[in-house]
Amino acid sequence: MVRSIGRYAHWEVRDRFADELGYVTPKVSGDAAIFDDDGRILLQLRADDETWCLPGGYTEPNESPRETAVRETREETGLTVEPVDLVGIYTRASGEYGPHGLVVHVYLCAVNGGDLEVSHEGQDVRYWSIDEVPVWHNHHHAHCARDARELWGEMANR
Repeated sequence: MVRSIGRYAHWEVRDRFADELGYVTPKVSGDAAIFDDDGRILLQLRADDETWCLPGGYTEPNESPRETAVRETREETGLTVEPVDLVGIYTRASGEYGPHGLVVHVYLCAVNGGDLEVSHEGQDVRYWSIDEVPVWHNHHHAHCARDARELWGEMANR
């Protein structure tokens, strides 16, 4: 018996993927920077490596990075947010954490509903003073958070 996927035998599917590998392109993600009234940023303690990160994740097919930031924040924190500004677009080179590079879109977001709760992806969710975070997920999260705090401060002073 030949296993099949749709109308193709499993070996045909494997061969087609091998032929179409092409360029190893970067992944795209959307992250949310959310501040409380005291200027502390909302972070999630990741379950996989016990480091702190912004709510966010990889963009799904047919989803914009902005939509990703909203969806991932709801999934990871229980909060609904509205992006109010783009903090920046950051990159991670291929080879740092696997074959794919990463293009991260970070949005300054305002909370407009929901209740703060921990998801299955995390161990804790809380607001932190950026300088007091014990272990950042990786170097770019700390950099993004500082850029977001600067933008948040500028917007608060308008």
